[in-house]
Amino acid sequence: MSTPKRKRVVISLQKKLEALERIRKGESLKKLASELGVGENTVGDWKRNRNKLEQWKEKTSSTGTSSLIERKSMKSSDYEKLGDALFLWFTQQRDKGAPISGPILQAKALSLRTLFPEETKQFTASQGWLDRWKKRHDIRQLNICGEKLSADSSAVITFKEKIQQKINNDGYSPDQIFNCDETGLNYKLLPAKTLASRQETSAPGYKRSKER
Repeated sequence: MSTPKRKRVVISLQKKLEALERIRKGESLKKLASELGVGENTVGDWKRNRNKLEQWKEKTSSTGTSSLIERKSMKSSDYEKLGDALFLWFTQQRDKGAPISGPILQAKALSLRTLFPEETKQFTASQGWLDRWKKRHDIRQLNICGEKLSADSSAVITFKEKIQQKINNDGYSPDQIFNCDETGLNYKLLPAKTLASRQETSAPGYKRSKER
């Protein structure tokens, strides 16, 4: 009777590093291998490659590349230099609050490829490449919230003082005070959604164009 083959289990780099830390604290390879569903030789390979794994973790932490939680190997991505340059541009734009979409990223990637001719001869910024790039850098979509980045904090204080003075001088009651806004067909609105990195918990926006 043939021995059934062990089902192949793929372990993330994060899990491997956690296992190595447990080994450092005294846990056995056999126990960890059994718990993770892999062979002892596999855990032994992680132990022998510990320095490479830790160096990879340090690199990904400093460059903002993908989360170790999902990453399964240390293999470099295609068009790595271009991808890193695009991520740098992306973070700079998001720091300014600029909304970024997939097509914007693809257009920027195509403009950056001239900087890396040795690795981008066949580069087309395809949707598949973009999806892999977003996953590698933990990019997801957020709704843009309000007009926080357009707010003039100093003007708010002055306005509150003026409106309170008018209320006091004219004897208005709270029932006579209303907040009014307008609606219309706006044709220069910025997108209501943007791609954002894992570090961004929200996406504050600028005041939207009222041209209509």
